[in-house]
Amino acid sequence: MIGEVWLVGGQSNAQMEMSNIRDAQREIADANNYPNIRLLHVKTTTAALPAETLNVDGGGWQVSSANTVSNFSALGYLFGRDLQMDINVPIGIIQSCLGSTFA
Repeated sequence: MIGEVWLVGGQSNAQMEMSNIRDAQREIADANNYPNIRLLHVKTTTAALPAETLNVDGGGWQVSSANTVSNFSALGYLFGRDLQMDINVPIGIIQSCLGSTFA
C-alpha cells in the first residue's frame, strides 16, 4: 500500500480508547468499513535509552476492524478515518501514548 503514516503520541487524552467514547459500539462496528486504514499500537514501556526495536500489540500492523479498534486511541483512529475519507488514500496510524508522562 502507498499512502500516509501518522503518529499519535501524548498523554491520557491521546491514549483514550475507542471503547470509552460516546457512541462507542456504533463507531467500533463502523471500523469494518475502512479496510484501507492500518493501525500500529506500540506497547507502553519506559526506558532510559532509545530502543532499537518496537514492542507492538498484535505483532504489527492491523487492518481496521471492530476487533482491532476497540482498544486503539480514539483520537488516532478517528483522525485517520476522517483523513482517509477526505483524501481517499491508505492511512497508517501509529499509537505511542502514555498518560501522566512528560512531553
